[in-house]
Amino acid sequence: MNRVHCLHELSLQAGYENWQIYTAALHKAAGVPPKRHLTRVAPQRRLERA
Repeated sequence: MNRVHCLHELSLQAGYENWQIYTAALHKAAGVPPKRHLTRVAPQRRLERA
């Protein structure tokens, strides 16, 4: 069983819709700052602004 599958199962048991929201809630409860992920278009936007 991979990590995402385990998180998905745990998130469902905890009443969350998906594991991403569950993970964010766990990070917030632990005082960990939110992770910021770049979308696929973000690097292109950055180039356009430069």
